[in-house]
Amino acid sequence: MNANKEHFLNLSKKVTLVTGANGQIGLTLINKLLQYKAKVIAIDIKVSNILKLKKNKVISDSELLIVKCDIRNSREIKQAYKKGINKFKFIDSLICNAGTAVFECFSERDNKSLDKVIDVNIKGTFFCIQEFIKNFKKKQKEGTIVNVASHYGLISPDPRIYVDTKRASSEIYGASKAAIIQMTKYFAIHAVDKNIRTNSISPGGVSDDVNELKEGVLQKIKQGKGFKLEYSKRCPMKRLATVDEVVNPILFLLSSSSSYINGHNIVVDGGFSVW
Repeated sequence: MNANKEHFLNLSKKVTLVTGANGQIGLTLINKLLQYKAKVIAIDIKVSNILKLKKNKVISDSELLIVKCDIRNSREIKQAYKKGINKFKFIDSLICNAGTAVFECFSERDNKSLDKVIDVNIKGTFFCIQEFIKNFKKKQKEGTIVNVASHYGLISPDPRIYVDTKRASSEIYGASKAAIIQMTKYFAIHAVDKNIRTNSISPGGVSDDVNELKEGVLQKIKQGKGFKLEYSKRCPMKRLATVDEVVNPILFLLSSSSSYINGHNIVVDGGFSVW
């Protein structure tokens, strides 16, 4: 059974750069990529949780490179790629997982909030893809890009589910995730000549999602019982996702098992966006 599993998700020769590596999905990605014997370059504006993971799991420097990087800054991205290539000789896969959101009412939205989401979610994703393609060599055989979008790039948030939380999803967040889905389609055409496949996933809500940082430390934001109940009523599978259920499709898209999947957006929301 283990042999089949390893064959289906053979990542042992991959060198993967993961953005947003300090958060819940990012940390799980690092952990699973290393389990499947990939080498990982983990980048984020804060790296404290990655360092804790490395220490707790006794991860060696030969497996994991941690780079503090603000993806809004193209110069910092160039430096991160340079460090990764210097260490591992090449980078053949990219997971654009970094993202941010704002939660005030749209009537209070200002340029600062708009720029925050656009600069990280859209421009940051573009800068990372741009640098990846620039540094990718055809002799590497196959490259893979996986962008993390959202089901809110496809549908509008249902305000009825946000009954006991101030974290209702915003119009600019959804617009930025729709842009990522479109960017995925663009690069599926314009990067394929270099043997690079580009896909995305659109997760729905993740149970007890952790996406807020304070001084580099993950703050556990418990989702209210009312939100969980209303979300579950709205979802055909009657629950939120686990983080593994979001990460596993990403690993599939990185692997050779998805070798003819290009330009696709896998919706991982339990059917939430179907009705």
